[in-house]
Amino acid sequence: MDLIRLEQALKSGNQNEASSAISEASRHNNEEVVIMLIEHLRNTDNKILRNEIAIALSDIRNPMAVEPIIELLMNPKTLGNRGSLLYALRPFDYSSHLELLVDFMINGSFEVRYESKNLLQPFAN
Repeated sequence: MDLIRLEQALKSGNQNEASSAISEASRHNNEEVVIMLIEHLRNTDNKILRNEIAIALSDIRNPMAVEPIIELLMNPKTLGNRGSLLYALRPFDYSSHLELLVDFMINGSFEVRYESKNLLQPFAN
């Protein structure tokens, strides 16, 4: 994975270029790629880009992604755009954040409640 190309694409403001680079990055379980994606996940205000990065991190399945995704779920800037972030948690161990998921299941939008319910399902038994 070309880290310089990924960095340039993420900073470019060109959605198509960024999406292409993120898609390519999702095929590499490289710690440098993961760190770069997490940095941009935390810092971008572009909700489409943020969702694409979260899904790419989910596809990579590196556990370093869990806490940044949880932080964003609690950040007011993601209000109204949390469904994809919740979906991105599926392959990870998020068991230390069940209270947050219960709160989202009670107080979230339809999509947030749906995704929270799916995440909580394995713990219902």
